[in-house]
Amino acid sequence: MNTKGVASRVGGDGATRSCVDRSAFHLVQAICLPGAGNAARESLKECEQNLLPAIFAEQVKLFLLILHLVSSLSDPSGVIQGPNGSEGKRFMKLLRFLVLISLVISSAAIFFSLQAIRRDPLGSDISKYDLSSPESTLRSINNMATRQDLRAAWQLMKNAFQNDDSPEIKLFLSDAPKISVLKSIEVSNSANPKNNGIIVSFVKFTVSGVDYYTVQYFRKDRSNRFYFGGNFYAFGTKTDQDKALESAIEEFKRTGKII
Repeated sequence: MNTKGVASRVGGDGATRSCVDRSAFHLVQAICLPGAGNAARESLKECEQNLLPAIFAEQVKLFLLILHLVSSLSDPSGVIQGPNGSEGKRFMKLLRFLVLISLVISSAAIFFSLQAIRRDPLGSDISKYDLSSPESTLRSINNMATRQDLRAAWQLMKNAFQNDDSPEIKLFLSDAPKISVLKSIEVSNSANPKNNGIIVSFVKFTVSGVDYYTVQYFRKDRSNRFYFGGNFYAFGTKTDQDKALESAIEEFKRTGKII
């Protein structure tokens, strides 16, 4: 996928062009390759951080240029000269009007750029939403989804699971747990075809000095990246691998021992 030509049509310094090239590449990846969306989002986020200040700087330069034109038009000895007589006066009035309109537009562009630079790309905070009643909470959740407010949605989800004592919740929501994958097995000979290709990982993790044991299931893509891959289900007729894995999973969850 060659996207190197994209930046050639974009102005700016080398860093800006490189940023545009990377974003174009990752966007094409996200369309063509499964699981590549995260890289595209990270690249776009980086470009937003890099390009907005550059755009703002260019808008400030344009604003100063227009301001200089206004001052020149106000000064009879300025660099801009129009025709003489009544036509010249009408021409200069029209020119002043157009320059003033440009000044207003440039000022508005600078204002909106400042707002874009200051906004948080992850959203606001759960405190910005009304959770005072069941109806208000439902409306707030809908607003979070509509606004794509990731931070508030994450805080709401974390609060919903804070009283859940399951190992999985502690694994994902605890602060800096110590995680160790003790063993991983790839299913290749299951009576259930949907199991084949799943990587079964036996995980030990520690939170506040307490050890927990859980089994997590992954699948691997063509780039050797691991994603959650459902669960291991064995029913009816079972192969030797199905029986061995079922016993190993049950024993590990119960005692933390691998058999």
